[in-house]
Amino acid sequence: MSRWPRTSTSTSFLFAGPGNEPARSSQDRNAQVVGRFAVAAVSDRRKLLKNKVRRSETAATAAKMVHDQRPSPIVGTVLEGVGAMESAGKPHTHHDWRSSMNFSRRDLCLLLPGILAGIPSLAADGRALPAAAYPFQELPVRNQGSNRFRPVLDGSTHSGIHIELHETDLAPGSRPHPPHHHLHEEIFLIREGIVEVTLAGKSSSLGTGSVAYVASNVEHGIRNAGDKHAQYFVLALGPDRK
Repeated sequence: MSRWPRTSTSTSFLFAGPGNEPARSSQDRNAQVVGRFAVAAVSDRRKLLKNKVRRSETAATAAKMVHDQRPSPIVGTVLEGVGAMESAGKPHTHHDWRSSMNFSRRDLCLLLPGILAGIPSLAADGRALPAAAYPFQELPVRNQGSNRFRPVLDGSTHSGIHIELHETDLAPGSRPHPPHHHLHEEIFLIREGIVEVTLAGKSSSLGTGSVAYVASNVEHGIRNAGDKHAQYFVLALGPDRK
């Protein structure tokens, strides 16, 4: 019984010897080319997905290491953890650590959530301001000419935000300092008297119980606009550096 001729063009092509390649139509050749491109596209897609999963696992591991707060500072902890993962169990030397720190901008962006996740835990290590009461008559007093200042607190919240609070007592017509600006925000809480607050060139007269908010880097100033001593609290929010 005679054998059936092979009908698979791709199979015949793969096993045909030199000079014995069967004639193929342009449609068959196009189909084969398209097939090869499809296989390559699927392979590239798998590589991209694999890299994405690997980066996600790296970021998650870094976030967990930072949250556990083993060594400090935070950034050093994250980079050291990633360096250990890159080493894949190899002896961890100073040279290995530096050679494993070759990250792209995208890799660093993926690590950013882990770095930020460690910021709140700084305060959790005992550096957050504790709950406390501050009787006014017990606050220390610092004199500056006819003006007086009473520091209340200075530290960080549980989320790592820096806060500083003090009370100012201004003599009539005086001011604590010339108009200026800074990176951190401030809130003025008027306790007694009348003050003139200037924000970005606009002045307002504020009395007892009034509040003024100073946004970051806004030029501002304050002076006692009354004929009696004026007292107000200043609450500073955030650090003075980026």
